Amino acid sequence: MESIYGENVIIRDRQRGLRTFQIRDELTITTKLCTTSNKLEMASTSSIDEFSYSFGVQFLPPIMLTCSFPASYPSHKPPRQEIMYQWIDWLQSSSLSHLGIHQQIILESISPDSDIPLLMRYNDEQVRESFLNNLHECCICFSEHPGIDFVRLPCQHFFCRSCIGTYSDLHVSEGTVNKLLCPESKCGGMIPPSTLKHLLGDDKYVRYESLMLHKTLDCMSDAVYCPRCEFVCIEDEDHFAQCSKCFFSFCSLCKSARHSASRITGAQRRLELENKINDIIRELENKINEIMSEMEVARVCKICPHCKMAISKIDGCNKMVCGSFGKYFCYLCNKPINGYEHFR
Repeated sequence: MESIYGENVIIRDRQRGLRTFQIRDELTITTKLCTTSNKLEMASTSSIDEFSYSFGVQFLPPIMLTCSFPASYPSHKPPRQEIMYQWIDWLQSSSLSHLGIHQQIILESISPDSDIPLLMRYNDEQVRESFLNNLHECCICFSEHPGIDFVRLPCQHFFCRSCIGTYSDLHVSEGTVNKLLCPESKCGGMIPPSTLKHLLGDDKYVRYESLMLHKTLDCMSDAVYCPRCEFVCIEDEDHFAQCSKCFFSFCSLCKSARHSASRITGAQRRLELENKINDIIRELENKINEIMSEMEVARVCKICPHCKMAISKIDGCNKMVCGSFGKYFCYLCNKPINGYEHFR
């Protein structure tokens, strides 16, 4: 039996002087659980007994076949006939059809508080064990690795430890921790802090926490920094704040010591004026950069007569091929052409 079924055989302790073993067989099936045999009537009753709940699992707790042998087996009392293999084969091939189980299992009169979590927990453990024991392809490096070398995120996407570690380290080093999300396109799921701590190590994880704190505080309109010790403070509606670390009371607009309301109004006007001037400067800089880019394109590039894209020739002849339409044109005069006779 051990040679045939391998790891599915479990040798048990002796029971009443008899040696025992078990053989298990996993079932892959979709399960439906019902707490009542009655049909669910949404409009006719509000009884808590009428409730239906369905969920899918890949693994159910195995069917166990326990066999016992006398203490003198196999030296003096061999089995009379080869019956164990037939039992096991029947359990594997015919037990589900004998029980009337096809596409789903319907269990009635069960406890939702204990039975359902038990089935889900067993399924999760087996899915994880199956994942760890098989090879998988990382969608970042497209290499195959054993499951133990992967990191699975709460969104159920998984990546090899090397790729997700490099990805996390890069965002922390560049300070873009707000973009440190699941690398899968169009997912945007978060990477748990516990996973990041394991990937980054202690020093870089401290930097990650510091960056996250500062970015979170920057999003808070009433959070300001103390001008003396740079500790985080919360300002009131009059733009006053008191540092809980050095106890300095200051104005959040001009960063000086607390003063009268008239001075607040002047400081606020000055701050608003500075913000408007900075916005105008940024807008002008963007416009100047846009004009300079257009001038540079006009200087070094030619416009494709087919798709109107700017094209710059590095080397080769003047017969150009449009990347969008696959048509030819002359780089010198920008006219559409067919062959090389244009260059005579």
